[in-house]
Amino acid sequence: DWRVGYTYRDIQRDAVFGAHNDSDFIAGGTDGRGHIVTAKMQLAKHVDIGGHFQWAQKYIDSAEADADYNRIMLDLVLKF
Repeated sequence: DWRVGYTYRDIQRDAVFGAHNDSDFIAGGTDGRGHIVTAKMQLAKHVDIGGHFQWAQKYIDSAEADADYNRIMLDLVLKF
């Protein structure tokens, strides 16, 4: 059993309250956009392994350069 997913997010400044935004995407907050690719595979009846790759851009300020925000996360899930 396996799953693959893709998400594109474009969160404008002040679109949502920053504390309620996903903290894994652009380190939380607002004013950024990017892509997320996820994959998950079942290794055994009660063991899954998964991954999450994100490449995004967080807008800082008009006076500063925008910040690239890339993140890789791996998960091992044990079900009991």
